[in-house]
Amino acid sequence: MKVVLFCPPMHPQLEGDAMRVVPPLGVYIIGAKLRQAGHQVTVYDHQTLRNYFSDAWDEQAIHSMINDADAVGISSNSFSWGLAKKMIEIIKSCRY
Repeated sequence: MKVVLFCPPMHPQLEGDAMRVVPPLGVYIIGAKLRQAGHQVTVYDHQTLRNYFSDAWDEQAIHSMINDADAVGISSNSFSWGLAKKMIEIIKSCRY
């Protein structure tokens, strides 16, 4: 199974330098466990995803990231929920 895991950033205008040195361990641990079970996993962490957001998500880029995925996971907390919600809407629109 091909799995794509996302960890969206806080809004880039709010995210400080401290967030750059805090890796989102949850998605990496889940990704490692899925790989051990034989699945193909791609992880897009908050640093990578900042490149696809200025005032709005680059919807085409998100579509291409999940194009052939069997499962998509999104890690979020109260600080990143706003962008995670937008990402969920984009993923839902291209999958259904």
